[in-house]
Amino acid sequence: MQWIFLFSIIPYILDFFLIWSYPDTLNEQVESTISIKKFIIHSIKQLKNVFTNSSLRKVVISSSLFDAIFKVLKDYIQPILKDIILVSGIYIVVSMEAATQLKIILGL
Repeated sequence: MQWIFLFSIIPYILDFFLIWSYPDTLNEQVESTISIKKFIIHSIKQLKNVFTNSSLRKVVISSSLFDAIFKVLKDYIQPILKDIILVSGIYIVVSMEAATQLKIILGL
């Protein structure tokens, strides 16, 4: 039983060596050359590009509609399916013998 604890240490030791092997250049701080103003201007241009390009617009609209329909139907269908399963389970239990019903209710 104690061997399992020794074997569980192996991934942590390997992870330590992996981190130790990283180059020192990753420790340097990277300076950003883009300003917030440039970022906002670039984002607006790309957003305009999405809506002016017809094939890209179709993909975005299709994806958005699928996601919206899925979320709406999930919240609508889930309670209905839960009730159907509950009712069918009750119907199956009622059609069983009394001893079997008692075993199911008690969880035996």
